[in-house]
Amino acid sequence: MRFLLALLLLAMSGSQALAAIKFCNNFEHQVQFAVAFQDQGGWVSEGWISVAPNACQTDSKHADLTEFYWRGETDWIKTKGGRTQWSWGKDRQFSVKDGSFAFKNSDQKLKGAHLVGFIGPVKINAPSIAVTLTIVDAKGTMTEIASEAASVQSDPDYQACQNASGDEALAACDRAIGSGKFSEKLLANLHLNRGVEREAKKDLDGALADYEEAIRIDATGALGYANRAGIRYKKEEYDAAIPDLDKAIELDPNYLRAYMDRGDAYREKGDLSKAMEDYKKALTLNPSDERKARIENALSNAYVDRGVDQKEASAELADYDEALRINANNVVGLNNRGAVYTLKGEYDKAIQDLDLAIKLKPDYARAIRNRGDAYRAKGDRDRAIADYKQALSLNPNDALKEDIEKALAELEPSAKPDAPDGAAPKPDGATT
Repeated sequence: MRFLLALLLLAMSGSQALAAIKFCNNFEHQVQFAVAFQDQGGWVSEGWISVAPNACQTDSKHADLTEFYWRGETDWIKTKGGRTQWSWGKDRQFSVKDGSFAFKNSDQKLKGAHLVGFIGPVKINAPSIAVTLTIVDAKGTMTEIASEAASVQSDPDYQACQNASGDEALAACDRAIGSGKFSEKLLANLHLNRGVEREAKKDLDGALADYEEAIRIDATGALGYANRAGIRYKKEEYDAAIPDLDKAIELDPNYLRAYMDRGDAYREKGDLSKAMEDYKKALTLNPSDERKARIENALSNAYVDRGVDQKEASAELADYDEALRINANNVVGLNNRGAVYTLKGEYDKAIQDLDLAIKLKPDYARAIRNRGDAYRAKGDRDRAIADYKQALSLNPNDALKEDIEKALAELEPSAKPDAPDGAAPKPDGATT
């Protein structure tokens, strides 16, 4: 005959210990269970918990155990050969007795007790909600410890919180968080997922609260800091976002997203050198093609921004050259370099850059106006007038509109002979 006895321990709380022990007996006779564990430096053994055949019983008394031994035994059963008792336990001896008991210092023989073998130790070194101790037959046992991470595969709320979206995901996250089933990293993940859904609904304060709770639960997770930084960035709290990204990078030195986001935050603060450093580091981390293009665009824009701030035309031009080496289609870089070429008297180069900027962005009023300036300086009055009128048709901002109208008035037949020269070409700051 093949005998099978399963001892299932199910954790339902948020600590590293179990929330309850569930004893399941698939044997044909009633089985009594005992446990032995350390308490305040000494060994304690307690028993018995009786479980009928094909039944289970939950033991909440030992919910705080992270390491223990266990024993199973039947009563003496009358058989054809006389009387038989089945028992399981041989690894370490502890004192027990017939009837209910709770012994201290039970790793030695105590008065009124006898030493018997227990199986173990069973160690729960990480959050676990399932430990299965199986007696394969009358002589053999098997211990299987399933982690939370494996067990949640069958939890529908956890899965929906992680994989669904919108209201469905939010409701599932609420249920999973409120269930008390999940602990540490898994609970932190639930808060992270709920935070993402809240952020998608523009509930930035709610998302921030979830990310902060995820960090409180698991301070070793880089994603929590990166997500919190994202909220602070959206709130334009760049000085608060950067330390979060510093921490994310400390926890994961190859965290591509954190370098990208910190570069963005530095750029918003005007610290272009640090922004460039972060973007360049991100490019060394093997980004996907899509992310590589996004990083290169950001790095190119940072060079454009620095070019706008340069005091010398040669330094400004060098920054625009580098911006366009990184991203040849940076329309702001093309516009700005075209404006510098016009000031340097290199009109054909200016027109070439501005033609490409306008081709890439046909409604770019600043570039059309600057090309008009290049044509005007080159002596091509008709093309200059055509560009100025086209730029005006694009509803430019008030300052640009005033500049264009002034330049156009100087070229129209009705313009006064002593009208001042048109305004110099203007650079733009790069946009994200």
